[in-house]
Amino acid sequence: MNQTPNSVLWLTNHKPDSKEQLELRAEESGVDASRLIFSPGVAAGLHLTRAQACDLMLDSWPYNAHSTATDALWAGVPLLAYLPDYHDPNAELQTPKMCSRVSASLLHTLGVNQLIQPTIDEFVSAAVQLATDKALYKQVRDALIERRMKSRLYNLVRYAQTHESAYEELFNRFKRGESPAPLNVADLREVDKKQ
Repeated sequence: MNQTPNSVLWLTNHKPDSKEQLELRAEESGVDASRLIFSPGVAAGLHLTRAQACDLMLDSWPYNAHSTATDALWAGVPLLAYLPDYHDPNAELQTPKMCSRVSASLLHTLGVNQLIQPTIDEFVSAAVQLATDKALYKQVRDALIERRMKSRLYNLVRYAQTHESAYEELFNRFKRGESPAPLNVADLREVDKKQ
């Protein structure tokens, strides 16, 4: 926040003691605590409307946003994610847990991989760049909004059809007396397309 003096950090205020701790840490870091905005939780519809007022979502690590990330992306808010290269023995952290990969997976599905950063330094640099370069920010946000409408991530009809196909295949396997086995749902959708 020191590198983006006109920015604020907007957080949901779940616990009063965490608010006090965050304000204290901000002041210790040379950031005026008044730049931390704490909002109460609200109903889903208002949450999605309110999210549109946000310019950039900085995801947490090692426990990523899940539904909050999905909501932010649907609202057209660029989401910046940190995902270390787990295969690199020199990576900063080695924690290949699902809860640490959610936001990167969402961004990858939307085809905006430039919002996934492999190091903390690159994460901070990308955040500062998006906060200060209006042309870059517009390019990223426009790409996100365009891809959001075409993405399988938000295609509820396809989602329902895929699950229906999976249930039908599982039931057919049961009727044939087959033992439980892994089911590749993506393959089912490809078969459906060919029929």
